[in-house]
Amino acid sequence: MLGGWTFSGVTTIQSGAPITFYTGVDNAVNGTGAAEQTFLTGQPIAVKHSSRAAMVNEFFNTGAFVTPICTFNPNGIVGDPQIIEQENCTPDGLPYNLLGQYGQAGRDILSGPAYSDTDFAILKEFPFKERYRAQFRAEFFNVFNQVNFNNPDNTVTDSTFGQILGANSGRVIQFALKFFW
Repeated sequence: MLGGWTFSGVTTIQSGAPITFYTGVDNAVNGTGAAEQTFLTGQPIAVKHSSRAAMVNEFFNTGAFVTPICTFNPNGIVGDPQIIEQENCTPDGLPYNLLGQYGQAGRDILSGPAYSDTDFAILKEFPFKERYRAQFRAEFFNVFNQVNFNNPDNTVTDSTFGQILGANSGRVIQFALKFFW
């Protein structure tokens, strides 16, 4: 009963995955839709969070990004360049991606929530005769039940922009019995 035990564990600690921010509209009129990077207002993007709830509700400063207010519609008057010039397309005096232009926010300019996980396993071998053996396994994934959040919504025009909407799975425990011959 005392022999044949094996213990193993793996801990993973990572910084957050990079985040690129998108406008959510095809202002550059290149056919990619929401895949255009947005413009920045000049405010800091990163913020300090007073609580976990504050982090989930606004992971970064959403005011650091210009919300597109001018749109292009190739089939109607809304996209007429003269109409766009007449609209106030520079909210708060800040230039942003007018028709045919891309935003100046670079790719991967902020890191998302960090990741921390510990997996652990206990194995016990039970030999039968010379050639046969059974192995009992107890495996614990995310053994400390760390909350590992997904990246926040990164599309400026979404109503959930800046919010964390999900997380990786919590603790998972599984047992197995394996027979070797």
